[in-house]
Amino acid sequence: MFTVTEINVVGDLLCPLKVLSVLKRISDEDCQLLGLNPKYARPDWLILQVLPIPPPPVRPSDDLTHQLAMIIRHNENLKRQERNGSPAHIISEFAQLLQFHIATYFDNELPGLPRSIFFCIYFHRLLKDQEGLSNQYAAGLKRKKDVSEAT
Repeated sequence: MFTVTEINVVGDLLCPLKVLSVLKRISDEDCQLLGLNPKYARPDWLILQVLPIPPPPVRPSDDLTHQLAMIIRHNENLKRQERNGSPAHIISEFAQLLQFHIATYFDNELPGLPRSIFFCIYFHRLLKDQEGLSNQYAAGLKRKKDVSEAT
């Protein structure tokens, strides 16, 4: 069993690496008690360590590409701060900013977080496109109705 004191708590935040370390130490028997088959699912696999990037043809818009670029940029900034030996509170701020961009990449409507501007632009464009398609569809139906009434 693990105690809360085994996990480093910085303020109200848990250190992700320490949490990952604790989750990796969960035995296969405990995984089964949690309802997980350790061959196919382990608790430590639930912590995202590598961000899957869809190829450009699969992405629904360029805004996702911009959001991914922001994630890469903030990741590089965080690495630079760590290499330069910046104080812990500065590194923590950069890490939280990176976490924000990753979280809003997956879900831009998380409670308690502001919306990412790239997703706002994306959804605004998507709504405008749908509105345009609806107007085109309505105009097509009106033309069809006018033609059928004329005959």
